[in-house]
Amino acid sequence: MVTKPLEPVSYRPFRVEPVLADGLLPVAREGGELLQRASDGLFRMAAQAGAVADRQAARQGALAGEQAALAGRPDAEYTGIDPAGVAAVGGDHRTIAAGILRKEEGFRATPYWDVNAYRTGYGSDTVTTADGKKVKVTQGMKVSRADADRDLARRLGEFEHTAAGQTGTENWNRLPPATRGALLSVTYNYGSLPKRVVAAVRSGDQGAIASAVAGLSANKARRQREAAIIRGGAAPTGTADGTATAGIPAATPELTVSGGGYRPGGRDTIYGRAYDEAGTKTYLQLVDSEMRSTTQQLFEQYRDDPAGLEKGLGELKAALRKDHIFPEIEADYDIGFDRLAGAYVGQARENLANKVELQQRADFIGQTNQLETDQQKLLADFDPKSPDAGNAIASAQAAIDDHYEAAVDRGILDPDDAEKAKIESRRNSALGFYGKQAAALDADGVKAMREEMQANMAGGGIAGLDGDGWSTLDASLQKLERVKRISAMRSENDFRERGDKMALRLLAGVEVNPGELSTFMLDAGGTPGGKEVLQETLSKISAGRAIRDFSLPEAERHVAGLRKQFGNEPTDAELRTLAFAEKMVADKRRDITTDSVSYAEKQGIVPETPLLTDAGTAEDMAAVMSTRAKSAEQAATELGVPVRYLKAGEAAALGKTIRENPDAGAAMAGAIVAGAGNAAPQVLAEFGKDAPMIAESGAIVAFGGSQRAAEDVILGYGKSPDGKAMKGLKPDAAQQSFREVTGTALTLAREDAARIDRAAASIARKRISEEGLDPASDEAKGVHRQAVQEAAGAVYDRGVQFGGFTTVGGGFWSTGQKVLVPSEIRADRFEDVLFALTDADMAALRHTPKPGIRFHPAGKGATARVAEGPAATIRNATPVAVAGGYAFAAGDVDSADPQWIMAEDGRPFILDLVALRDRLEPRVPGAFR
Repeated sequence: MVTKPLEPVSYRPFRVEPVLADGLLPVAREGGELLQRASDGLFRMAAQAGAVADRQAARQGALAGEQAALAGRPDAEYTGIDPAGVAAVGGDHRTIAAGILRKEEGFRATPYWDVNAYRTGYGSDTVTTADGKKVKVTQGMKVSRADADRDLARRLGEFEHTAAGQTGTENWNRLPPATRGALLSVTYNYGSLPKRVVAAVRSGDQGAIASAVAGLSANKARRQREAAIIRGGAAPTGTADGTATAGIPAATPELTVSGGGYRPGGRDTIYGRAYDEAGTKTYLQLVDSEMRSTTQQLFEQYRDDPAGLEKGLGELKAALRKDHIFPEIEADYDIGFDRLAGAYVGQARENLANKVELQQRADFIGQTNQLETDQQKLLADFDPKSPDAGNAIASAQAAIDDHYEAAVDRGILDPDDAEKAKIESRRNSALGFYGKQAAALDADGVKAMREEMQANMAGGGIAGLDGDGWSTLDASLQKLERVKRISAMRSENDFRERGDKMALRLLAGVEVNPGELSTFMLDAGGTPGGKEVLQETLSKISAGRAIRDFSLPEAERHVAGLRKQFGNEPTDAELRTLAFAEKMVADKRRDITTDSVSYAEKQGIVPETPLLTDAGTAEDMAAVMSTRAKSAEQAATELGVPVRYLKAGEAAALGKTIRENPDAGAAMAGAIVAGAGNAAPQVLAEFGKDAPMIAESGAIVAFGGSQRAAEDVILGYGKSPDGKAMKGLKPDAAQQSFREVTGTALTLAREDAARIDRAAASIARKRISEEGLDPASDEAKGVHRQAVQEAAGAVYDRGVQFGGFTTVGGGFWSTGQKVLVPSEIRADRFEDVLFALTDADMAALRHTPKPGIRFHPAGKGATARVAEGPAATIRNATPVAVAGGYAFAAGDVDSADPQWIMAEDGRPFILDLVALRDRLEPRVPGAFR
């Protein structure tokens, strides 16, 4: 590596290779080759530098030309263009709405302040870009028509969602497109549909919708134009004050031309030529774009007016040539404009032809509908008996045929299509003509007409009907016959049901209304099968009156007599009459069985009595029950049924009342027992499951039991003071306690056993809860055992038990038998009372027991049969409580053969000890209470 000195040196340094001085050749050589090469290199460098300069000049010229062309760009725009065009007449509803809004709102490319926001385009505060993005309008923006059209389309979708939501989607979709388009314009202006317009849309009345829109206060002139579109006309033009200007031609669109100042420089330099070439090319592109845009504007106005479009395009071409076209591009402009104009004019001619064709078709369809509607009206009013009516229908059909032939002449229909249409129309008219005749006949008449026409069709045909038409008519006549038969049967059945309703009123105790019956008899003549139904109804009324007035057994015998009268082969009417009578008897039986008292009251057999629930006090309850008992017994006698004392629903209602107020329950139960008298047991039994507390409490009172026990029964069905359900013994413990107290005493009284068991449980619940005892404790079990005694009628007087259960026959070899004792007899003296009976006492009874036989030792292992007296017979038997007193079993009560002591009449002997009190009390002092 050579060391490079850092400072200049004073001596001349040695150099291995010569260095040329700038611009000079240090050594002259023979031949001058080096000089030539250097010279060539310099010229080459100069040429390259010139080419670079030319390219730069060309680029600068082209750029300047483009900028000049852009600065002098042409601008042309029409004012007074109606973008709505013909949209209000045809197209879908959003297209119609867009056209209306373009016209009403107008297009603004730059923002303007309106009420509460900047707006642009067609009065919108947003712009929708090409990628679908919604942008808020801000000051300084500039939007194109394409941006505004996209935004308008988007917003129309939103406003339609609003309008359809207000009116209901089905109501909205039923509206014609023009109506929906006009309503979208209203929604766009208001933000939503006003209430009066919503109500009109829901009605579906076009006139009402138009009136509602026209009556809106804002933008009156615009509302009138929208209402006109809804009514079916084009939107009327108008002045600012709303004065109609219909009939005045719309103003011709005015062309405004500006800009277009670019011209070629004409300099013959690299820069100048590039300037002119690039500027002219850019300007031509701008002219082409403006030409297309303005031509499209003009086409929007004259899309189906080729003459107007051609005239306007000629004016546009001249105006653009005058202000924007210079000679160098005039030929290109003419060719391009004419080509573009020709395409638009051709499209306008096609649009006009389509419009004319559509209008002709619309007129044809409208006239067709009118002719067919007129024909249908004639058919609807057709009187088969009038020959003139038939002539009118034939004349109308001829007019329809002529109409289709004229459509062929005008090119609207092909001949074969017209012929098919005529055949279809004649077929429909014939179907209506013959159908109207058949409609005036009954089922048999329709059948006869069909058979006659069937023969005629087979024999040569029927005027106006082809094969398909006859198939349709034949099926229609068959259906009509079935419908008429069904209708006749329905009418007959309805008439019969009407008669049955009259007859059934008898069961309710209401006599048949004479006026109603007279009307029924008059209507019989105009009803299919009416006379037969009338006779059947009169038979039912006769049977109904008899069943109403007879007792139930008599009514049943009456129905049996009808069955015998009608015999083995009754008619349908007789069968229905018999079924009607049997139903009346069944209903009568049900009503009597369910509530004989109410039935008797309704029939006037007994006077009406108040409901037990109407009684406000115990005294009132006793009085109502006393009256009720008499009415019930009288009703049972008159109706020939078992007596029933309670009316339907009374037991459940009283049960509910007592559950809500248990404190009053015992008094009510006692009052019922007092009022019922001898009927108390049966009355209490009727309360059953609906009001068990009344049956149980009342039974204690009826048997002369403890008043406190009667009250505790009812209170035990309630709740404790803290609102909780009272707790008693568990089921197993309660059953064991019950069996220990009752034994087999209630073997023959299962219902009484169940009642006493429930009552005892209720009494025990109340007392265990009241005393705060543990339900599982021995004290609680003792409470339950006493409750069983009291539920059976036991009364404790100063520690002595009267009534309830006691044991008899106990001894060294036996624990004895449990017996239910009347509350009038001291429990522990019951056997003393039995043993106090004498044969004289037995002889005084209505029925006496058969004497028994005992075997006594007779010596040497023998026995002798010894007859016993009646008193000894029952003393040696086991007493068992039954209704009316005691039965006596010589054997085991729980066995299959208890060996009941029989009376002389062959029935089990029943002894009422309480009835013998006067005889027995002196003999057994203190045994009776």
